[in-house]
Amino acid sequence: MSTEVEKKEAETKPKGKGLLQVAEFRMLLYVIPVALILLVISLLLKSN
Repeated sequence: MSTEVEKKEAETKPKGKGLLQVAEFRMLLYVIPVALILLVISLLLKSN
């Protein structure tokens, strides 16, 4: 039974892993711009 699960996992995984298929990389694409926007807003508020 465990071998069947392993075979199914191997079949569902894409063979060529591009950067956009890595979940951590996709998360960084959302986190970094939001962090930069918050940084700019906080610097603008601090300068007033």
